Amino acid sequence: MQLRSRLTLQFLFAVAPILLFSFLVIYYSSASFRKNEFYVRLEQRATTVCELLINADKIDKSILAIVDNAQTNRLFREKISVYDSQNAEIYTNNDTLAFRVNNNLLNSVRPNNPLRYTENEREVLAMPYYKNNNRFVVIAAGRDRYGLAKMNNLRNTLLFLFIIIICITAIVGYIYATRALKPISTVISKAEKISAKNLGERIDEPPYNDEIGRLIKTFNNMLERIEESFNIQRVFMAGASHELKNPLTAITSQLEVIQLKERTNEEYKHTIASVFDDIKELNKMAVQLIDFGQLLYESKSLTYVSIRIDELVGNFVDLFSKNNPNYTVVFNIEHLPDDENKLIVKVNHPLIYTALNNLAENACKFSADSKVVIVLFANNERINVSFIDNGPGIADEDKKFIFEPFYRSKNAIATKGHGIGLALVAKIIRLHKATVQVANNPN
Repeated sequence: MQLRSRLTLQFLFAVAPILLFSFLVIYYSSASFRKNEFYVRLEQRATTVCELLINADKIDKSILAIVDNAQTNRLFREKISVYDSQNAEIYTNNDTLAFRVNNNLLNSVRPNNPLRYTENEREVLAMPYYKNNNRFVVIAAGRDRYGLAKMNNLRNTLLFLFIIIICITAIVGYIYATRALKPISTVISKAEKISAKNLGERIDEPPYNDEIGRLIKTFNNMLERIEESFNIQRVFMAGASHELKNPLTAITSQLEVIQLKERTNEEYKHTIASVFDDIKELNKMAVQLIDFGQLLYESKSLTYVSIRIDELVGNFVDLFSKNNPNYTVVFNIEHLPDDENKLIVKVNHPLIYTALNNLAENACKFSADSKVVIVLFANNERINVSFIDNGPGIADEDKKFIFEPFYRSKNAIATKGHGIGLALVAKIIRLHKATVQVANNPN
C-alpha cells in the first residue's frame, strides 16, 4: 500500500470516530429531549383529565369521556385511566386499548413516586394526583407518532450525512496526501536518475524550511559526502596503483638486470642496497596509505585527550630529533597567554604526531640546510604553530592542490615522495577542527 493511501486511511480513522460520536450525541440528546417532552405532554393530559373528573363530579362519566376525547391535544393511541384510593378504576377515556395494571404498580406510585416505562410501543406514565382530599393514581399512555417519525428522519439524515462526509473526507484526504507528498515524489524521481556517473546532480531545494525542505537538504548533503567519497576513492585508487607500480617496476628491473650475468660482490651489494631502499619507500608508502584509508572510514571512532599545546609540540620536537639525527629542529615560543587553560587542546596523539612529523620531515627534506624552525604563538583567541624552512617554496598555481592525495608540485618531483603526506596532514588537521595553510615569504 502506498504512503498516500495509508495517510488517507489514517485520516479517515481519525475523522470517522469523531464524526460518529458527534452524530450519536446529537441523535441521543434529541431522543432524550423527545422522550422527556412527550412525558410532559402525558403528564399534562393526565392532569387535565383529573381536573375534569374532580370538578365535574356530577357529570356522567360517558359525557366526560366525550368531552375529553374532543380535546385538541389528544395523543395518538391515548389511554388515560384514573384509580381511586382502593385501586379501583373510576374513569378511562379509551376502552379499546389496555395496559397491564396491578395493585403493586399502583401502590408503588402512591408515595409520590411517578413511574415511566414502555409497553406495546407506547410510553406509559403512572403518577399520583392529590387534590381536595382526593388521592388518585393516574396512568396515561400514548404513542409519540410525530416525535418518533422525526427521530427516524433525523437518524436517516445523520446516517446519510455520515456516509457522504466520510466519502468527501476520503477524497479530500487522498488529494491532500497526494499534494503533501508531491515533493517526496519529486525527490524519488530525481534520486532514481542519480548514479555513480552523475553524482554531481542535486535536487532543487524549496524556499521554505519545513520537514520536506530539511529532508531534501539532508539528501543533498549526503550526495555531497558520497560524491566526495567516490572522488577520494577514485583518486586514491588511481594514485595508489601508480605509486605502487613505480617502486615495484624499479625492483623488478634491477633484479632482472642482475640476473642476466654474473656480477661482482660490490655490484650485488649495490643492487641489494638499491632494492632495499625501494622496499623501504614502498613500505613507507604502504603505511601512509593504510593511515589515510583508516582516516577516511574510521574517523568517528577516534579518542581524544587534553594536553597543553606547548607541551605537545615540545615532546614532538624531542622525539623527532631523536629519530632523525640528520635533521635540525629549532622550537621557538613567541607568545603565550596568561591563562594556561587557553593552551589546552584535545588531540588524538598518534594522529597529531603523524601530522607534525610529516610537516617537519617535508620542511627538512626540501630545505637546503635540512632545518626546520617551529614557532608557537598563542593568545586568548587562537593558537598558531608554524613550520618554517628555507626550501624553494611552492608555486602559486600548486598551492591549492598540494593537500590532494598523490599530487606533487613541480619543485618536489626531483625529491623522493608519494604525495600522501600533506593529504594525510590536511585530513588529520580537519579532524581536530583546525586549519592548515601554506605561504611563501619573499626570498
